[in-house]
Amino acid sequence: MKYIYTFIVIAIFSFVIISINPNVGHSNATGAPQGNSGSPFDGATCSQNGCHGGTVTPRASMISSNIPSTGYVPGTQYQITASITQASVSKFGFQVSPQKANGTAAGTMGTADANTQVSSNKYITHSFTGTSALGGSKTWTFTWTAPAAGSGPVTFYGAFLATNNNGSADAGDNVFTSSLSVGEDGKLNVFTPEQAGLKVYPVPFTNTIYVDKGEQTFENATVKLFTLDGKLVAETAFTGTVTELNTEEVAKGLYILHINAPGVNVVQKVAK
Repeated sequence: MKYIYTFIVIAIFSFVIISINPNVGHSNATGAPQGNSGSPFDGATCSQNGCHGGTVTPRASMISSNIPSTGYVPGTQYQITASITQASVSKFGFQVSPQKANGTAAGTMGTADANTQVSSNKYITHSFTGTSALGGSKTWTFTWTAPAAGSGPVTFYGAFLATNNNGSADAGDNVFTSSLSVGEDGKLNVFTPEQAGLKVYPVPFTNTIYVDKGEQTFENATVKLFTLDGKLVAETAFTGTVTELNTEEVAKGLYILHINAPGVNVVQKVAK
């Protein structure tokens, strides 16, 4: 009886300690709290909610997908991948949230394995089994079913954590933010620039892409440049007859130029 009583006391004491400090031994292993994706609408990351310390650093290309550069097709399921690399780290965490231009949830997310979990259909985060890693890197994969037609552009906002796993919100943790923007496919009205009465030059482009709309009377039109894997790298709104898209900071390579106006989508592969 004495041994049983001692075991019960130890078990209760251990539970109290864990309850007081739920971060001990893991990178918030039950998943990140809602509203910490780094989205401008959320206004927070896991370094700002008291769970973890360290500075927040933007990092490109941490979120990728198999969504075509022409945009998502409403109701279609896609695969989204979130990944992080940090040398000498064995515990990682993340939260991703696909949001419309007004910050509301876009589409429906689903888990592909036991390493992730969905929260309120607006956020997906790591699970208890999805924090450990070998070799200083971690990848999570999940599904996303695109929203209804007319939803418009969607941005996947993500906050990623590389933790020192010491159970304290100190500067030894590293937090990164990243995003992936995708447009809605207008495949029923996809044209080449020539078919739409537009001129795009020069080809290949250098530091500026010029779009001459000629006799067209587009309203609320935009010009966007995407990488082949769907990452938005430059954009501008139509201004006057000839619109200039600044591409000075864009690296050399192949891109998809997307010109969007009500009822018309112009898509062209371009090179720098």
